[in-house]
Amino acid sequence: MSIKLVVMDIDGTLVTKQYSVPKENINTIKQTMNDNPSLKLILASGRSEYNMLPILKTTQLDQLKLPIVSYNGGGVFDWVNNEFLYKSYFKNNELKKILKIANDNKIQMWAYDIKNHKVGWVGDKRGILTFFMSMRTKTKNITLDVNSKVEVDSYKISLGGTKVNMKLFIDELKDVIDCNIFDFSLDILHLSNYRFIEISPKGTDKILGIKYLCKKWNITKDEVMCIGDGSNDIEMLKWAKYGIAMGNANYRVKKTASEVTLSNKQSGVAHILKKYFLK
Repeated sequence: MSIKLVVMDIDGTLVTKQYSVPKENINTIKQTMNDNPSLKLILASGRSEYNMLPILKTTQLDQLKLPIVSYNGGGVFDWVNNEFLYKSYFKNNELKKILKIANDNKIQMWAYDIKNHKVGWVGDKRGILTFFMSMRTKTKNITLDVNSKVEVDSYKISLGGTKVNMKLFIDELKDVIDCNIFDFSLDILHLSNYRFIEISPKGTDKILGIKYLCKKWNITKDEVMCIGDGSNDIEMLKWAKYGIAMGNANYRVKKTASEVTLSNKQSGVAHILKKYFLK
């Protein structure tokens, strides 16, 4: 059975540590689209839709005018019509509970605002995570008070702190909120004594967005290829018949994949596209 859909992660997969897309990936994606006009290629990332669009244009995937899966599956965004096909997010009361636990355990918190993409909500503690997220997403950090009457809903929350504090935070969090926890995969934040995570509402995962689009397009999992490197890619790699782990992925991710390609530094995406679509 032929592959009808290719889903690509961005950070650690399509781009390098410097957040640039290798020319080999760009050229190969272009050739793949030209040689396989019926093939659908989409992006699925933990990023917001606004931070995915530049990659969409750089790779020329914007020519296909297909939706993107953002916020680790928190949304499927039709960027052509500027609308979400669906959303999954933490409601205000849930966000405030998470914020309190983060503050109590000296954990940095950074949360997307579903109403204003130019704002990032942070807790009492600031540091490398809140600084990085503000710079990376080009947003303004605003401190959110647990008792504030301000109503904030959030697709996804990024958190960081020492490994000791993070363990305490996660243990307490699990008693209060049922959610999905993914390790933060950006290389710049891999500090030996720190742990960085992303949390999404329970059941929210990239695979949720991918299944939504597959149903819309009448595509089965046997006709899907997914390419990724992080813990937030595991479910989609397990689900798709062609689950491709990047060479730079850790053992747990590689173990769930059906195949391993080269690393992001070696243009692993281009390597696997050439193997399957440019023979």
